[in-house]
Amino acid sequence: SSPVETAIYGVASRFLVVGQLTNSAIGLAAQPQVASLNAAEQHDAVKGVYRTTTTWIILVNGPLYLILAIFSPLLLRLFNPEYSSAWPITVVLCAAAYIGNGSGMVDVMLSMTGRTRWTLANSLGALALQVGLDIVLIPSAGAMGAAIGWAVSIIAINAMSVAQLAWSDGIHPFGAET
Repeated sequence: SSPVETAIYGVASRFLVVGQLTNSAIGLAAQPQVASLNAAEQHDAVKGVYRTTTTWIILVNGPLYLILAIFSPLLLRLFNPEYSSAWPITVVLCAAAYIGNGSGMVDVMLSMTGRTRWTLANSLGALALQVGLDIVLIPSAGAMGAAIGWAVSIIAINAMSVAQLAWSDGIHPFGAET
């Protein structure tokens, strides 16, 4: 809505990249194993890998997002003292990322089980949802509106993907480990 709001949003959302790197690293490490197990039709082993990787994502990123949310005023101050007021934006995004972590590497699982079209459709749906919410929320709520739009799209894409994977293959990330 303004250059100031853009700067605030940019700084407040920077911390999510750390968790995204963890998700990517774990997903890349697990992809060959999931593909091999799926090709061999070892579905119980595929479920096990998915649940294990989800547990690791939660164990690594859960505390990270909690710490970022709690200490966001202090961390944002590192960029500029004026940015510490953006802490609610960081908290909203960290909460959404934390919830999204509960689905683990669900997009990788959809792709590895041959459902790349669903992954594309989910991504496009989440994008449309985010853009729609941004159009409605940014004029009145500024950077917080953008954060809410992104948070809702993160939760929506993960929920859709988990439901699809559970429905199509009986695979879900939830077990005793998670």
